[in-house]
Amino acid sequence: MVSQWAPSTLDGSEEQKKKWVPAMARWEKIGCFGLTEPLGGGPGGIEHFFQQFTGPMTAWCKTLGSPMLTPEVQKKLIDCAHDEVGARTIEQLEAERDQVLLGLLELRLRAEHAVAAQGPTRT
Repeated sequence: MVSQWAPSTLDGSEEQKKKWVPAMARWEKIGCFGLTEPLGGGPGGIEHFFQQFTGPMTAWCKTLGSPMLTPEVQKKLIDCAHDEVGARTIEQLEAERDQVLLGLLELRLRAEHAVAAQGPTRT
């Protein structure tokens, strides 16, 4: 499983890129907890993210039939995010996120140009 955008778009295998990049470029798929949640909490990091968004996320999880965001589940996600983030600062994470998003937009533009270059399709 791809833990965030960057591995699949920059360092992932060709199989991962084929599977994840097109869906991510369409915003159909996103990577799991990695960069977005710690940034979503601002300077307070992922802990603040959960303080702020546990209620809405719990409601979303219920509609999906997923487990509740219990304190134990939150701790596990927080610990995983800390492992992924390491010693990088919020500013470094923002710069990485922005670089990856720009790369995805560039990939999408290239794909759109490739489709346009093929001309109209007949069905």
